[in-house]
Amino acid sequence: YYGSNGTLPLAEGNQICIATIEKGNSIINLLIEEKKLHELGCIVVDELHMISDKERGYILEVILTKLKAQTDAQVQIVGMSATLPNVGDVASWLNAINYTNDLRPVPLHEYYVLENQIFDNTHRRTDIKLEGSTFHDRLLSLCLQVLPQHSVLIFCPTKISTQETAIKLAKLIARNKKYHYLLKRHNERKLLIQKIKAHSGEIDQSLEKTLPYGVAFHHSGLTADERDTIEDAFREYTINIICCTSTLAAGVNLPARRVILISPRMGGELLSPREYKQMCGRAGRAGIDKYGESFLMLDKKTAIVGKRLIESPLHN
Repeated sequence: YYGSNGTLPLAEGNQICIATIEKGNSIINLLIEEKKLHELGCIVVDELHMISDKERGYILEVILTKLKAQTDAQVQIVGMSATLPNVGDVASWLNAINYTNDLRPVPLHEYYVLENQIFDNTHRRTDIKLEGSTFHDRLLSLCLQVLPQHSVLIFCPTKISTQETAIKLAKLIARNKKYHYLLKRHNERKLLIQKIKAHSGEIDQSLEKTLPYGVAFHHSGLTADERDTIEDAFREYTINIICCTSTLAAGVNLPARRVILISPRMGGELLSPREYKQMCGRAGRAGIDKYGESFLMLDKKTAIVGKRLIESPLHN
């Protein structure tokens, strides 16, 4: 149940409903109005930290408050989060038992790039080398260190910058013959373009230019079919690089050995420590990678705020 998908009232026989926060709220409202809330046995809230989201968090808080206030139905609430620092406070509010575990199945190594040097999250200079004199040369250099055996997610500040970054990377690959080993899956990518055209009737022109080079971009301006096809192709390693907005940090499970944030600002605002951790957490997925790596790209103007972001604890 999301957007315009999923009909209400619920179809008879539904045992499990998977819904966005907004659709979940509508379902619960309907069950309360029809005095059928007792039919709901359990609600699982994944990404419970979304309760602090500026735009959508209040809806999740309303849902949980309504469920807490019901006396004629006993609904079990299960909340899950990897980036909720004051989980004890939330557990107390929900009158819940708190289970915590610090184990991350796949180790994550965090780095930041300043000018032409790479440092770890303790500010020690590393031996990781970068090639190129321009920003996008260095960005591609970071990608090439793990391609084509592994994949890369690049988080960009805006929709436009996802497209611009993807186009520039594709052009760099096209112009340099030493990168043409990345073109071995050219036929599969041609079929991918045909598949998108068949589903949507057309394809974004910029996307059609970047896909032959194993590079794509992903944002809400693409059709649902385009986004789904790109995600599937990334999982199958037909596409090696996705340039995306911050929305891809939540929900979608994509296999990325390396995550790169090209700025500590997304959508014009400085990332919060939680948002930064969510993006870094896309690297190194359990069952796919032995470890993950994240790189935050900084310059002289963003060095101070970027280093502070890496050091900051998660906010309550």
